[in-house]
Amino acid sequence: MDIILLKESGVAVIKKYSKVKKVAIDENNYQIGDIHVGKIKATLRSIKASFIQIDSIGKSGFIQIENSKSNQIKKKNLTHQKRQENSKILVQITKEPTGNKGPNVSKRIELKGRYVSLFPGNRRSTYKKKVLEKHIEFYFKLLKILFSFNHLSLEIEEKTFKTHIKHIAGDLKRIYKQWILIQKKVNESNTSELVSEKVDFSYKILLNFYNSNVEKIVLDSENQAIKISNILMQWQKKKKPLDIEYCLNKEKIYKKYNLEKVFQQVIQSKIKLKSGAFIIIEKTEALTVIDVNSGTFKNKTKLERSTFWINCEAAKEISNQLVLRNIGGVVVVDFIDLNSQKDQFHLLRYFDKFLHKDKKDPKIIQFSEIGLVELTRARKGKNVYDVFTINCYKCDGNGYLLKNLNFINAKECDLTTLNTLSIQ
Repeated sequence: MDIILLKESGVAVIKKYSKVKKVAIDENNYQIGDIHVGKIKATLRSIKASFIQIDSIGKSGFIQIENSKSNQIKKKNLTHQKRQENSKILVQITKEPTGNKGPNVSKRIELKGRYVSLFPGNRRSTYKKKVLEKHIEFYFKLLKILFSFNHLSLEIEEKTFKTHIKHIAGDLKRIYKQWILIQKKVNESNTSELVSEKVDFSYKILLNFYNSNVEKIVLDSENQAIKISNILMQWQKKKKPLDIEYCLNKEKIYKKYNLEKVFQQVIQSKIKLKSGAFIIIEKTEALTVIDVNSGTFKNKTKLERSTFWINCEAAKEISNQLVLRNIGGVVVVDFIDLNSQKDQFHLLRYFDKFLHKDKKDPKIIQFSEIGLVELTRARKGKNVYDVFTINCYKCDGNGYLLKNLNFINAKECDLTTLNTLSIQ
């Protein structure tokens, strides 16, 4: 696996076996994980939610009452709305703003490290893997006792089991200091503002994507190369050699790894499959629709068998595209109709096998008689359409040309303005 990290452009590309698996973008404002001290501006009984002012100029954060344990905004306190307004509250962004909507926030604070995460205000420590061998579970219990804090709970990653204790201690020490600084800023703050330090983009990419399978990291800065080398030396040592390359001319990196084509492909609606079949992905405000088409696929076997294999190939690619494009919410997949219920069952199992590898935990809701598969995937972060595209100012993003009819007084839309690539 290779990581191409261009900090100046604010973009990172994760490749595996020469295939792009993820495109990450550095967003300056309202990143997931940012911690703000805010003020409750309004509590709405009808939707059981509150709006939190998290800074002086931006949009208000949105918090569901049932997702908060704060005595300030519990349902039983809704009658004291005037008293609640302007109350100070500490929240963390869980979903970035989209369109006219502000960010979603939560009262549950998480300080994430490489091996452990801290949860202030929760005394119960856990480890992520539910089913563990007894000796591993005992090891995690010892870690919990060794690194216990008052009013702070730990969540320990499974990979911690093979990590030297000094790396765990160093990781925990760093995020504990971070929490102390946040508390100090909250006590000194008299206004709504960001109280957590902005997570460095390079560090964030390493935290989310670096593992023992990474063979190469490509950078656009010598300073970044030195910084990342120091970070990796503090982490668990790799058994395999790792190449860290850097080039000061980012155009050369773009050309060598064909990044411009990569960015264009992740927003194209049509994805061709090796067999000659293809899938069409259409994003709407409410849901995403994916259509499977046989295209030029040719096979001498029976039609039913051919249809089954096309659907299986499409299912694997769709699971990849959900991650690559960061598609969340409701997704409807229109597979080619299968007459056999046995084939339908095998297709669902095959599709579900790849969906289980997704960290956003997609769930298949149902498979209708006409071949429609409905599934949901957690929304977290912006999708590629929000990042790379803007609406055409002439057609407002509809993507259609108006016919030159006498009763329609409108100019034709310039299609070259659609899907404009905007790399920050």
